[in-house]
Amino acid sequence: MKKLFFFIAALTLSFAAQAKVVECTPNTNAIAWWLTQGDTLVLADGEYSEAYSIDFDKPGVCVKAAEGAKPIIKLTGEWTALEVTATTTFDGITFDAGNVAQYIIATLDSTTFETDLTIKNCEFKNWNKWAISHYYQKNVSVNSIVIDNCLFHDAKNSAVYFSENAPEGKNACQDLKITNSTFYNIGDENAYTTVYCVGGNAVDAQKVTVDHCTFYNCQAKNTDHGAVRVSCAATISNTIIVAP
Repeated sequence: MKKLFFFIAALTLSFAAQAKVVECTPNTNAIAWWLTQGDTLVLADGEYSEAYSIDFDKPGVCVKAAEGAKPIIKLTGEWTALEVTATTTFDGITFDAGNVAQYIIATLDSTTFETDLTIKNCEFKNWNKWAISHYYQKNVSVNSIVIDNCLFHDAKNSAVYFSENAPEGKNACQDLKITNSTFYNIGDENAYTTVYCVGGNAVDAQKVTVDHCTFYNCQAKNTDHGAVRVSCAATISNTIIVAP
């Protein structure tokens, strides 16, 4: 009897640990609270209004649009953001900061260096500070960020911002790759630059790739910053930059 009990308990734990697919509609509150490691969250068509930050702290989580759907995550608080501290993928989502939220996707002090952030087929608009970044002056180090086939537009400041604030021996972002993406109508007189990946404590190991991208009407407060500013050996290829 005791052996049977332990077998059932082990089986239950095994099933609990398995990744699952969670389907979500705009009427479902707290869209990420029940996710566990490796889960896939599938968003149906509609607008998901979020007044509070959402934590993505379980490795391997994927948030994607349902087939044929165009879900919108709308951030309605000034400091509302999708806070990523573990490997996460976003696919096919529109993020609207509503000219209210400062950030859209933000990494935190607790983000591990093993974190890989993948963002593909997404749209970002109407943010006030930075669309994808670490919180200001936070010592964060992310292993890699891949942005592919995304659209960034109509915002006051940088679309991607990772500064020199990083733990000892690390960079805020070790490997940044942006491909097949478009940036337009970004920046006001206070903007840094559209893509900003500068410094850290291991600059020689940092990699930045920008390929098959378009920057149109993207402003910066200092003209020498341009559309892309980095402090490492970057590869920028097949890219069009049209000055405002």
